[in-house]
Amino acid sequence: MKYSALFATKFFSAVLSCLVLLPIVSGGAQACVTTSTTTHNESPQKIAANVSPRDSASQSNETAAMQKSFTDSGHAECFNDTLDNPCNWPKRFSKKTDALAKVKLLSAEGIEATLSMQSMSVRKGYQIKSPVFESITQANEYIEKLEAVGMDDYYLPTFPGAAMQAALGSFYSGEKALSRLNHVLSAGLLADITPWMIDVPAFTVSPIIHGSDTALVCDHN
Repeated sequence: MKYSALFATKFFSAVLSCLVLLPIVSGGAQACVTTSTTTHNESPQKIAANVSPRDSASQSNETAAMQKSFTDSGHAECFNDTLDNPCNWPKRFSKKTDALAKVKLLSAEGIEATLSMQSMSVRKGYQIKSPVFESITQANEYIEKLEAVGMDDYYLPTFPGAAMQAALGSFYSGEKALSRLNHVLSAGLLADITPWMIDVPAFTVSPIIHGSDTALVCDHN
C-alpha cells in the first residue's frame, strides 16, 4: 500500500503539472475558450448612445467577483490578446463599459467597429473529486474513511439525478489542490483532480478596416 500510494502521488503530481502547463504551451487555448457569441452590428454612434451607468451596475455581485477572480488568477491574457488581424485587432475586454469606450473612441475618428459578447470558459483553479459511487452504501463507506482522517468539508449531492460523487475541495492554487489530493490518497482512497472551469463574459471590439484606414486604426492600439 505504501508503494501504491507513492506511485499514485507521483502520478497525480504529473497530471497536475500537465494541467498547469497546458494553457501555456497551447497559447492560452485551454485557458480561455469562447463558447458563444452575440454580435451587435449597430453603428458605433448607436452603440455608444446606449451606454449608461445602469449597464455596468446591472451585473450581479457574483459575476463581478468571478471577473475579479478571473483576472487575479492569471487569465488576463484572454483579453486584449493578439489575433490574426492588422495592428493587434480585434481587442477583447472583460468589462462592457471599457469595450464601449473603445468603440466610442474609434467612432470619434470616423472608424466603424462592431461589438460582440462571448461567453468564455476559463480555468479558475482545480477541483478534487471522489470516484462516482455505484451505491449509497459505497458512498457512505468512503465518507466514513474521509472523516476518520479529519476531512469533513466534503460535499455529497443527494438530489435526484445528481451523480453520486463527493466534491472534496476547489482550489485556486495547484499546490493546495495537490496537498488535498495527497491527504485523500494517504487514507487509502481514490480521487481525481480536474480543472475548475467557470464561464465569464468577454466583449470584443472589431474595427471595420477599409484599406487606407489601416494606419489610422493602428494608432488606436
